Amino acid sequence: MTNSRIDPSSPRWYSQNPLWRSSTLFTDAHTAIDRLRDQFANAGVSLNPTSELARSMERAARFARAPAVESGNDDLFMRALIQGQYLDRVARACDGIRGMRNERQHLLQLKKGAVDPGSRIPSPAKDKLFELELFSLLQERQLETTLSEPDITAGTPFGVANIACKRIYSRSNAQSQISRGVRQLNKSQGHKILALCLDDLLPPYSGISAGSPEEASMHLVNFASEFLSSHQARIFNYFAKQRLLFLVASITSPVCYIEEQEHLAAQTQLFFFMPDPALGEFSVEAPRICDALFFRPSDRWNAALEDASL
Repeated sequence: MTNSRIDPSSPRWYSQNPLWRSSTLFTDAHTAIDRLRDQFANAGVSLNPTSELARSMERAARFARAPAVESGNDDLFMRALIQGQYLDRVARACDGIRGMRNERQHLLQLKKGAVDPGSRIPSPAKDKLFELELFSLLQERQLETTLSEPDITAGTPFGVANIACKRIYSRSNAQSQISRGVRQLNKSQGHKILALCLDDLLPPYSGISAGSPEEASMHLVNFASEFLSSHQARIFNYFAKQRLLFLVASITSPVCYIEEQEHLAAQTQLFFFMPDPALGEFSVEAPRICDALFFRPSDRWNAALEDASL
């Protein structure tokens, strides 16, 4: 996204450099499946072989053992890689709750409904996955973080941040999900933040071919900014009424880096939608809280946080 003149009536739009990348090899799928099976067993949660999660794990394990079975069909081969990669994401997210007092109740949610990366059916499992991924990210910032109402709370030097997490499954349900998230924050004391997951707006089993992480980042920025632009007026109204401090959107896509000999990588991009400075002290707090939650001191607001009107 290129810098553009700020429209004083518009919120500020910031994009962050890629948060993480992970390569997915056949051995990674095996490791992820082993970790998940051990964690579920230790928490006393049985994995029904007919559940979506158990079937996904079995498919990925079968592919990891014999990748040549799918190698004759490029679509099936890529689909199998993406499924294995997704399980790696699930395992990483679950690592953040390992040994927690309420670990079992969160793992149970991951068994409910579709969890396949190609599915666009709303499910408690995918909703919970987004919560756990964001929770793990905040834990890496060494913040005092809990999985509690509205979905996540995190302590910062500037007060408690209350985060409602919503996964957007389609453009048609986006507005209702945004409204639900804001209503969910109504009873929260402290800073109110809405987190959206946009993964399911991408075509099923799709990916990005890019020369670098920066190029892939631009693809994700453009996709998300185009989507959120249609909701700009309502979001700004939430800011104006101080029902929302800021909005963070997350999108993760499989990426093949042309210049690197990696089988597949996952790239996550975060986007921050901020209130207009004209709102005074309320809008001044938004960058401070965002900084405390999502940025390390070494990359504090790096890349100049592009100012751009949507």
